[in-house]
Amino acid sequence: MKLFIKIILSLITIFLILLVVTSSFNLQSKIFKLLHPEWIEIKDYKIIDYKVYCSSKPWRRGMDRNARGDIKYQYTYRHNAYTSEKEDFLVLYRLKIFENCNDMKDQNISIFNEIKKNNEIKVFISPDTKKSKILITKKGLSFRNSWMINLFLEIQLIFLVLIGLIVYLMVTSKK
Repeated sequence: MKLFIKIILSLITIFLILLVVTSSFNLQSKIFKLLHPEWIEIKDYKIIDYKVYCSSKPWRRGMDRNARGDIKYQYTYRHNAYTSEKEDFLVLYRLKIFENCNDMKDQNISIFNEIKKNNEIKVFISPDTKKSKILITKKGLSFRNSWMINLFLEIQLIFLVLIGLIVYLMVTSKK
C-alpha cells in the first residue's frame, strides 16, 4: 500500500511540475535562453499576420478542444530581411465542456493583442543556422495555455459519461 501511495504522489508531483512549466511563458523563455545561450535576440521584427482557428488536437476527433493561433513574422538580421512562421504560437485550451469555439477564438485574440501591446514577444535567431524562434515572455501562470489542462476537460467528459450511465441504469432497472 505504501508503494502505491508513493507512486500516486510521484505522479501528482510530476503533473504539477509539468502544469507549472507549461503554464508559464516566462519560465519557458528562460529555459530556452538557458539551453540556447548562443542564440541572439532580434529587436527589429514585425508581426505580419496572426490567424486563429479551432482544433480538436491532440485527438483530432470530436469537439473543438482549443483555439490555436498561427503567427507570421518578419525580422532583420545583418541587413537581411527574413520571414518566418510559427504554428500553434498561442494555444488556448477549453476548460469547460460547454465552452463555445468562437468564445475561445475571441479570448485567444484578446490574449495575443495584450501580449503584443505589452511588448511581451521576443524573437531569437541562431547565428549558425539562421533559424528563428518566437517566444512569449509574459509573466505569471496561464493555465488555459497549458496542454496539461486538457486532462481536466477529459475528466469532465468521463464524469458526464458516468452520470449518463448511472441514470440509464437507474431508469432501466426500474422497469
